[in-house]
Amino acid sequence: MKSRFPLFSLILALVFPPALLSHAEENWYDDVAENQEYYTAIVAMTEAGVVSGYEDGSFQPLKEVSRVEALKMILEATGHDKDDAGTDNAPFDDMDLDAWYAPYVDYAYQEEILTGDDEGTLRPDASVNRVEALKMLILAADKTSELPGVSNDMWYISYLEYAVENALLVPDSSGDYQPEALLSRGELCELLYRFQSHPYTGEVEFGDATYYGYGSNGSNTASGTTLDAYGYMAAHKTLPFGTRVRVTNVNNNQSVVVTIVDRGPYGEGRIVDLTPAAFEELGSLSTGVLDVRLEVLADESTL
Repeated sequence: MKSRFPLFSLILALVFPPALLSHAEENWYDDVAENQEYYTAIVAMTEAGVVSGYEDGSFQPLKEVSRVEALKMILEATGHDKDDAGTDNAPFDDMDLDAWYAPYVDYAYQEEILTGDDEGTLRPDASVNRVEALKMLILAADKTSELPGVSNDMWYISYLEYAVENALLVPDSSGDYQPEALLSRGELCELLYRFQSHPYTGEVEFGDATYYGYGSNGSNTASGTTLDAYGYMAAHKTLPFGTRVRVTNVNNNQSVVVTIVDRGPYGEGRIVDLTPAAFEELGSLSTGVLDVRLEVLADESTL
């Protein structure tokens, strides 16, 4: 298979089907707040001019992505040119040669990026799952030589292991990466952003988040940093001071990035103590405790 993959960080050409607009408005999207889990990834794709929203000003980050939509995004994100397909033959019986996706499918089939399902059909409108998207991305990016050697009957295990090793996916609280979970528009942006930028270390924790009171503003911390209750700081039992982490409320997908400056909390099940300003990015102070996921950011992360 010929590789047409340039340096991935030079360009992302993530383009949704023609029903979408070419650019977001200056205030981005009506349904993507700054504390939304996929906000950074969606904004990064939009700023590059490679992803856009709907005519009503929405992005619909939780809308599922079809197999052919995902294929188009991945091919263009990895620098492939569908115009090199050079054939009018349909590689799948359920493929419409007049459909917008036909050149992408034809090209991907020739380049051995797409093989269809177990019955040899395309199922173009079916929603794509995590490992299907991962396989297409890894093949399109010509990363197969980096796949770990895994002895397992499941076809997707090596792709999933690659994703885990490179912090492209996060597990749920039980440690399950849910390989067959269907991808949303926001999550696909996140997957491509993680693949490009490597913002995370892969270190993940689940547990409860609590908060300091606003009355703690200006108090001393274990690191020597003065606590700014109106800023984004946090306490953790073991992470080095200065470590940046993204904390996500698993019940509403709202996130905040904070810097570890103190030690604690020490209550059972509690993993992070946030400033009240940071806690309010995730939920109401009246709740007292939130169920969260904590991800440690890489040192050079711009998240």
